[in-house]
Amino acid sequence: MRNFIIIKTIFKIGIKNVFQFFTYKFLKSSKFYYFYTPKRECFLRSFSNTSSKAINLKKNWFLSSEKKYINFMNDLENNIFFWFSSHKYKINNPPKWFLDPYNEINYNSFNKHWSFISEKNINDLKNIWELSRWNWSTMMARAWRITGNKSYFNRLNHWTQDWCKNNPVNYGINWMCGQEASIRLINTLITWKILNENQINKNSYCIEDFIISHLERINKTILYAKSQDNNHWVSEASALFIGGIWLESFTNKKIQGNFYSIKGRKNLERSIRKLIMTDGSFSQYSINYHRFLIDTLSQVEWWREWLKKPAFSTSFYSKCKSACLWLTNFINTNTGCCPNIGSNDGCFCYQLHNLEYDNFKPTIQLSFIVFFKKFIYLDGPWDEPLYWLGINKNNYSRKELNPKKYELLSEGGFFIVKKDPKFLAVLRFPNYKFRPSQADPLHIDLWINGLNLLRDGGTFSYNQKNKLFNYFSGIKSHNSVQFGNEEPMYRISRFLWGNWLKASYKKTEYKHKPEQISFESQYQSKYGSHKRKLIFNKELSEIQVEDLISGFKKEATIRWRLYPTTWHLNHLTLESKYLRLSFSSNKKIKNINLVKGFESINYNKVLEIPVLEIVIDYSPCKFVTVIKKNIF
Repeated sequence: MRNFIIIKTIFKIGIKNVFQFFTYKFLKSSKFYYFYTPKRECFLRSFSNTSSKAINLKKNWFLSSEKKYINFMNDLENNIFFWFSSHKYKINNPPKWFLDPYNEINYNSFNKHWSFISEKNINDLKNIWELSRWNWSTMMARAWRITGNKSYFNRLNHWTQDWCKNNPVNYGINWMCGQEASIRLINTLITWKILNENQINKNSYCIEDFIISHLERINKTILYAKSQDNNHWVSEASALFIGGIWLESFTNKKIQGNFYSIKGRKNLERSIRKLIMTDGSFSQYSINYHRFLIDTLSQVEWWREWLKKPAFSTSFYSKCKSACLWLTNFINTNTGCCPNIGSNDGCFCYQLHNLEYDNFKPTIQLSFIVFFKKFIYLDGPWDEPLYWLGINKNNYSRKELNPKKYELLSEGGFFIVKKDPKFLAVLRFPNYKFRPSQADPLHIDLWINGLNLLRDGGTFSYNQKNKLFNYFSGIKSHNSVQFGNEEPMYRISRFLWGNWLKASYKKTEYKHKPEQISFESQYQSKYGSHKRKLIFNKELSEIQVEDLISGFKKEATIRWRLYPTTWHLNHLTLESKYLRLSFSSNKKIKNINLVKGFESINYNKVLEIPVLEIVIDYSPCKFVTVIKKNIF
């Protein structure tokens, strides 16, 4: 049975993708990459600092950001660094570049060619890679530009040179992944741009060899990136393009730069054409990865326009705009927050601002100026990236978003009812053109007045050895139905499910008397069938959720994952000061209990939340949940 599922999944992924993946694996195991990507010195001269002190932005909101830059540098002075925007750890100065602070393991013994390192021997590579993405380099550069404090600039050069000393090209953990090299390359160029705003043409030599080393590493394994059909392909193509046009513009390596820029451009066109669907959905079905996609593409277009290179194709820009509009369906314009749907690995690159990790407004603001030549939000801290990139907001007009009462993004599998910023409900239904990362069929996310009252569990960690790995990627961390103790799909490996689900759905209905919005979707798995219908009333003060569950052998569990506050369960009613949930069933309910659950808003961070579990042991069963918002 397992072999049959694997074969079926191979055809779903695509024969070409699987062939590319195993070709990469063969080349790696045969020592081809050992000879093709040889070890050599990692060379980066000191960054120069020809730019004057940053302009006075004269914005009240920028005072808070200035303090955060200074606090960041003070934390480093006290040997403190934050991983994934949330975890504070003591570090050396400069850091230990192979340290996993969560497990207190230093992997400096993995001092070998990148192709000889096995990920199986490492708990979670992301914990080590976080420092080597060089997000801190742009922070240090901005802190120096704002304050003129020479010690900040010296620390930047101390860290970058120490990194190069301890990470020879193509040796060690931090050269294992082309995407990680891509993120580091783009951050290096952003840092260079911030430091050398006024005399930029005279100061390319300091990072030229460093950029070329990264371009060579990325280029030689882009076969793997293509096979993944995800952000790896987009990130690596973007780095080749940006690094290539930079070489063309600021060094005498114009032929070499042209080679990389052409290859990057071709791969960007192909990846965006394939991975962004017509409705704007991205292949990873993840809101945080979608932000990373848009942030990366914004960098591509900004560098292209700044360096006056030819535009991409019309279809490229059409897909980029669709992806930007897609994200606006989920964002709360007051808080900037979005649902935690899909994989969330804490990725937070190229931000150039000091707002919180869960604030998506800077991404929207920059991307709309870059792709639409319009801004969305009035002045605020989400504008800071514009200043660092030299974008004058006054040259653009405002774009008004006119969201519909509901939106069906059928290719990606999202049904959305929204009244921004007061109300957002999302139904996630399985419609997989690309491999799913989480088992979240018919999950419901509910936000009222900026509070996530019915919530997704998140991701927590990609470490498969962790006891909570299956919990977070599986059905238990979603507001859905579980049949027995089974997952709705078959887990093949850490990042791969088999037996992909395929939902059917009825066209959205909008009734005037009484005024209602309704939507219905259904899927069938090996262990049972689940049909879920949502009915919203005119004021969006009440939602009726009708679950028809059938075909299960023992029992089915309906879960509602709740906002962490005080909830009272009284027979078939669950209530807090925010929501009231009432339940009815045409079959006897076996159990209904409030239990302890978990969620992860930041990578590697777990919080407890209350979860209501309703167990039914008669099939078929029609179970109705009526959700009413209380006044608050």
